[in-house]
Amino acid sequence: MTSPRMALVVGGRDSGKTSYLEFILRRARAQGKRVGGVLNLGIRPLLEKTGFILEVVATGDRYPLADRQRHSETDIASGSFFFSLRTLTIAVEALKASAEADVIVVDEFGPLEKRGQGLWPGIEYLLHNHPGCLIITVRHRLLADLQRIIGDELAEQS
Repeated sequence: MTSPRMALVVGGRDSGKTSYLEFILRRARAQGKRVGGVLNLGIRPLLEKTGFILEVVATGDRYPLADRQRHSETDIASGSFFFSLRTLTIAVEALKASAEADVIVVDEFGPLEKRGQGLWPGIEYLLHNHPGCLIITVRHRLLADLQRIIGDELAEQS
C-alpha cells in the first residue's frame, strides 16, 4: 500500500473550488498526465443551486447527483438535497477505477462523506491504493474532520 500526495482545496459555498479543479485538470491534461476522479457541477437555473450533476473526469459522462426533491426511495437526504444512491455508486466505482491516474480530483468531501457515506468508500480506497496526486475539495467547516479522518486512515496504513 502507498499513500498519495494530497492537496486540499478549501473554500466556502460558490467560492470556485470546482472551477479551480477544472483548471488543474486542463493543465494536467496539457502536460500529458492521466486524470481521473469526479466533479460536482451545480445546477443553477436562476440565482440558487437547485441540484448537482456528477461528472466522471475520465469519460466526461454525467449523471444526476442531487436535487431538492426526492426521486427515489433510495435517495439519501443531506442538508436540503436528496442524493442519488445510484449516482453515488457510479462515482465510487469511478474513483476506484481511477487509481492508476496521475492526478485524481474528488469534488467534494461533505457531510455524507464525514458519515462514511457518499464518496467516502472511493476516497478511502484511493488513500490506500493511489500513489499519485489526490486533490479533494472541502468546505472550511469540514476541514478539521477531513484532516482527522485522513490522519486516522493513514495511521492505520503504517
